[in-house]
Amino acid sequence: MRSKTLFAVALALVASPAGAAPHAGGEQTGESPVLVATSSSPLATAFNNGRRMVRDSRDNRYLVYQDVSDGLPIVCFVRSSDGKVWSTPVTPAFGCFPSLAIDEHDHLFLVWQDLWQDPSSTGIYCSRSTDGGDTWESPCRLNPIPSSNDDEPVVQYPVVEAGARYVYFAWQQGATAPAGTWHVIFFAALPKDLLRPWGSYLWRISQLTVDARFPALACNLGFLDDGSVHVVWAESTATGAERICYRHMDERTHLWTPPLDSLALDLSSGTSASTHRHPAISVGNGEIAHVVWDHGSGGGFHSLLFADIAQARFDHEVPTWGDAMVCVDDVYLKYSALVWVSQDEVYYMQARDGALLHPDPVPVSERDGVPSRYPSVCYKQFRADSLDVVWTDGSEPPYRILYRRMAKIYPGQSADQPATSGPRRFALLSSHPNPFRAGTVVRYELPAPCGVRLEVLNVLGQRVRTLVDRPETTGAYQVGWDGRDEQGSNLPGGVYLCRLVAGSWATTTKLVLLR
Repeated sequence: MRSKTLFAVALALVASPAGAAPHAGGEQTGESPVLVATSSSPLATAFNNGRRMVRDSRDNRYLVYQDVSDGLPIVCFVRSSDGKVWSTPVTPAFGCFPSLAIDEHDHLFLVWQDLWQDPSSTGIYCSRSTDGGDTWESPCRLNPIPSSNDDEPVVQYPVVEAGARYVYFAWQQGATAPAGTWHVIFFAALPKDLLRPWGSYLWRISQLTVDARFPALACNLGFLDDGSVHVVWAESTATGAERICYRHMDERTHLWTPPLDSLALDLSSGTSASTHRHPAISVGNGEIAHVVWDHGSGGGFHSLLFADIAQARFDHEVPTWGDAMVCVDDVYLKYSALVWVSQDEVYYMQARDGALLHPDPVPVSERDGVPSRYPSVCYKQFRADSLDVVWTDGSEPPYRILYRRMAKIYPGQSADQPATSGPRRFALLSSHPNPFRAGTVVRYELPAPCGVRLEVLNVLGQRVRTLVDRPETTGAYQVGWDGRDEQGSNLPGGVYLCRLVAGSWATTTKLVLLR
């Protein structure tokens, strides 16, 4: 369990003053959509709670999706170094609903629902790649627990996440309950070589008295060694009531909060909607969690940000037309990125305290009359300037898998636009994330107008990159650094110094680049 001290720190970050909104909503921002591949399955990137795309420390993007071959579903894998040119699809597995995760060593973990051996039964399988998807290790089966009768249990919708210590999996599995055969949520923790024998690493985390579906997982974005893995899922009872449930598990101790012998937390308690489905979750470095879910037939989605669910939560309803299939990611303090569907189109917006920064969302798809579905945000490896979105497009086969790199102003103000409240002192604030791989954000404050020079030095004191060199007014600023030098080349991993000179005031802080 997370300590009260950490929750207090995270809560203070969530409650910190908000910056100014940098741009008007509703405009097209970022590069044009790119065709990644085509698929014969309308569920190519479904559902949002299973991650489809990840990014590594070298800014490569990896994507999995579902296709059909000879009438049976297959898992396809593609990759790109820039998001503009994608590789030819390969088929690492036969099955459906693939989910992808990446760890701090850029190892990929793929999980899928198998239907190949016997279409009347299913299994959950996983595999690992340590070379960027060139080769995949022999798959292992994740669901050895039979149901209470003699039949093979029905297992569906697997998800995967990589933490600092283990790789985690969750899925829904058929079980005999008082009201008949319903579903429960199983959770597994395995070492990253996927070779540990089963035993205490498998838990049933939902109750037999409910029908539990659509699990989603998230660990903190910085692979913190003392972090937790967070789980959400949807439940319905015999009376028809629906809710979104939540637990988290400490990576070091494997202790659950709430304990498994008690009810899970009901995140949807007190909300106005009666329908709650398809949750998605992302968690920032401070263990601040952002959970979103559909209102189903009621339209719209719910957005919930919290540091300590028992003490503070920021609830917001977002109206849309139809099922939103909302996805969340990129939690940074109190800010997050959201993508969702409304009127057959995909939209994006940054959120603060769980609420949209602007009333008009930014369109991701092209609004060409062709329905767009099942968007997913690229996971892990923070970038200060952009985020990546993938979705399924089309009303009949072949369906298109589309990708778009969206411009991101994060977390609510740009480097050349100060916050509305004036700082009282010069300050070079802590960067986030730090250590980092793909990018970090440097923040600083100016109590008066002055000339500013912000630069990155190596350990020999030699300048490798100038980030800012201009006059600036009073305010709070931020600027991203992507780990590259002035020529745009990747710098080697190691310790770098970030020096701020503001008028006659100067200071230096340390940055750690991981490769």
